[in-house]
Amino acid sequence: MEMETLKSNFLYQYWQSNNRILFQGRIMIGPKTDILANLFVWGLLLIFPIPFYLSTWTKTWDISPTIPFLTIFLQFTSITFLVLTSITEPGIIPKKQLQLRVGTNYFLEEFQDSRHCDTCDIYRPLRASHCSDCNNCVLVFDHHCPFVNNCIGKRNYRYFFSFLISIFAFALAVVISSLLCLSTVNDYQDQKTLVILFLVPVIIASLVVFIFFLFHVFLRITGKTTREKLKQISKTGDEDFDWLNLNDSLFSLRLLI
Repeated sequence: MEMETLKSNFLYQYWQSNNRILFQGRIMIGPKTDILANLFVWGLLLIFPIPFYLSTWTKTWDISPTIPFLTIFLQFTSITFLVLTSITEPGIIPKKQLQLRVGTNYFLEEFQDSRHCDTCDIYRPLRASHCSDCNNCVLVFDHHCPFVNNCIGKRNYRYFFSFLISIFAFALAVVISSLLCLSTVNDYQDQKTLVILFLVPVIIASLVVFIFFLFHVFLRITGKTTREKLKQISKTGDEDFDWLNLNDSLFSLRLLI
């Protein structure tokens, strides 16, 4: 009976960080402080397209049905990669207190080139870092992104990079659709509406996303993370992001303990 009592709780019930844990440990996302930035991105992907489609669908359909369908495809691709980036555990190293409770031994002992984290009480490997936003140590830590409401690290960087590509492609499709519609509209007021409501904001957003994308392309070429580049730290190890094969997480929030 005592053993049953000891194993009646899940690991997520003892989890100590700023992350939000949903659906009884099935999903973990970032802290509440990211809500506004995250809602802004969701608004761009879900709310903004509604008046855009209502204003341009007929005109773009008349030009070619491929245009609106391709735009919708890119929109849903962006949403898919946003969700994957947000809910994929980035490579968190569990705190020592939790590991002792579970019986694991990940980075609890000092090893060559390791650095001790006083908060998590573990020895971080090279390229790992502590995220003050989430209050976790993350393997191959790139940065914390409030727009996707998660840390970007070893296990979810590939989804983040794909999200940058897809959202830029979606914004480009909106710009092209708006320009095509503009060329078919003779009424000055309709032209003005298209330009003010869609063309100018989307071009600005596209440029911002494109700059981020080019920055991360540059990082991939140089082999550095965002943290290493911004803090002018030389590449500190050979461990890289999971590109083809997604390594297992170091913990399971649904583990009975």
